[in-house]
Amino acid sequence: MIRASLPPVVEDSTGFYPPLGLLYVAAYAECVEGCEVKLLDCDAQGIRHSDLFEKITAFRPDVVGIQAMTFTLIDAVEVAHTAKKASPDAPVVMGGPHPTLYPEETISIPEVDVIVRGEGEYAFEALLRAFRSGRPIEFIPGVLTKAGSCGGSYPEKLDHIQNLDELKMPARHLLDLSRYFSSLVSPKRITTMMSSRGCPGKCVFCDRPQMGKLFRKRSAESVVKEMTYCVRDLRVKEIIFYDDTFTIDRERVIEICDRIIDDRLQVLWDIRARVDTMTPQMISKLRQAGCVRIHYGVETGSPRLQQLIRKNLSLDKVREVFTLTRKAGIETLGYFMIGL
Repeated sequence: MIRASLPPVVEDSTGFYPPLGLLYVAAYAECVEGCEVKLLDCDAQGIRHSDLFEKITAFRPDVVGIQAMTFTLIDAVEVAHTAKKASPDAPVVMGGPHPTLYPEETISIPEVDVIVRGEGEYAFEALLRAFRSGRPIEFIPGVLTKAGSCGGSYPEKLDHIQNLDELKMPARHLLDLSRYFSSLVSPKRITTMMSSRGCPGKCVFCDRPQMGKLFRKRSAESVVKEMTYCVRDLRVKEIIFYDDTFTIDRERVIEICDRIIDDRLQVLWDIRARVDTMTPQMISKLRQAGCVRIHYGVETGSPRLQQLIRKNLSLDKVREVFTLTRKAGIETLGYFMIGL
């Protein structure tokens, strides 16, 4: 399995984050009997195309999985080309945001044999089991082949995983966590987590179809259990939460914080949030539990543009929440759409 973002010529000082989506999918691939899973994070590991050919040739994979986002598509296509040269008989499976948004375009790439749309955990596991048993793969939900799917078409509406507590923990053991860091973080051993998927926001500029608009949340118990494993077993110093909006369910946020405090879990963490979900009580509790940084999506300082993009934030509320957050001792970062 490969994250197909190739390293720049000059080392990027902003850091590297573990590829959480691939780690979730890898955890399910490991459940398939007889499957040995190898994960290559080309960017963090400094793997260039010449190195990649040698690594694939040495491993001799039966299946090659590649993660593709739109801004890494050129790299992903080149990785698929390299994989086909190195292991011609291995099917190349591509998943991630770009194949989800543009399935027909992606499956038309000559080196891509199969795509997985949407959340890939269950679909990729089913695909590997079908490959091993020789069963047809065209009718696996979320899978599209050159021959098509479901009679030559594919469902526009994706099925999303409803009970996130049932998901296996990401296969972080497949990576060297010492390679991951962020320029925002002083400790040099970080990891990524998700406590929820989906966002009910109506912002017109945002489309994450693989996650959907329906907010699905993990229980506080499940979230803190994974945090504890990362800190005590993997020696992680800071956890970066990738949730679109961590603070949608205020009661759950308070419960997560209370569990961290009660368990005396010593960890730094940061989240992404909307200012209109924040309360002084929640900000205070977040700080007590070790949250050191909150990324707020502001997008624009123009009330007219706030309405146009359907973000609909009060700029007075933005100022108030940024001030409250900083007074609590939590660093603030603002996301803005320059040129909007």
